[in-house]
Amino acid sequence: MSQSPDGEIRFRTAIEPLTGRTALSHSNHILMVGSCFTDRIGAELEKDGFDVAVNPMGILFNPASLADMLTRAAENRLYTKSDLTFYDGIWHALQYESSRRDEDPERLLETLNADFAKFIDTYRKADTVIATFGTAFVYRWLSDGRLVGNCHKLPATEFVRTRMSVDEIVSLWQKQLINNNKRFIFTVSPVRHLADGLHGNQLSKATLLLATEKLGEYFPSYEIINDDLRDYRFYDTDLKHPSPLAIEYIYNIFAKTYFTKPTLNTAATHRREWLRRQHRPILQ
Repeated sequence: MSQSPDGEIRFRTAIEPLTGRTALSHSNHILMVGSCFTDRIGAELEKDGFDVAVNPMGILFNPASLADMLTRAAENRLYTKSDLTFYDGIWHALQYESSRRDEDPERLLETLNADFAKFIDTYRKADTVIATFGTAFVYRWLSDGRLVGNCHKLPATEFVRTRMSVDEIVSLWQKQLINNNKRFIFTVSPVRHLADGLHGNQLSKATLLLATEKLGEYFPSYEIINDDLRDYRFYDTDLKHPSPLAIEYIYNIFAKTYFTKPTLNTAATHRREWLRRQHRPILQ
């Protein structure tokens, strides 16, 4: 408990909406990439009627995999058989989620490249990219050092795991920012990676926070959960992911930071329409 200068008693350190940020509107083309937290916030933007593409290629947690995906999109490089990994009778696109695997490499490439071609168009169209970093730990395929976005539940002995440094993350992402006419907003996921251990999770998040500090525009999702709400009742039952109420709270601060009053009004109209579409009348 603390007391403000005006004598008001406060029980928490509330994070207020940020000031001085360039507004977002319904005319923007927004691309959101990153961890599962991205999906949650992106869903709120969709309900409010924004033109937003949320993780079109699936969830990616680490900054290196995200940077590699955007680099390929900017260079218009589709995938070839040499980008796939063969293990125990199955071909894997380890760059992406575990669903990207097939017994037939040509069929896997066909679906992968069809989706990636659409992603290239989405990336080119986007004027705003919101990137959420989940962990600084990365995995590489042991035999050739290939960067992995998802281990596809393959044996841990086939991978080497390292934690990226701040400088490595900054170097990768500065290449995205140079000569790019897009606006980038960075945030660090408040989702706790307990598989890294509590200390490892803290080291990972600290690395991401230091990196995003050097990269530019930052929205404090991590701080809202850990320094503002700061209570397990704002986590889901797995004690790792923010609860629906916490997501609503974070999104409210995001909206008040980036939306003008007319945009808030337009968003409210879209939200009412979305709620109306969700209504299912009770059969008599």
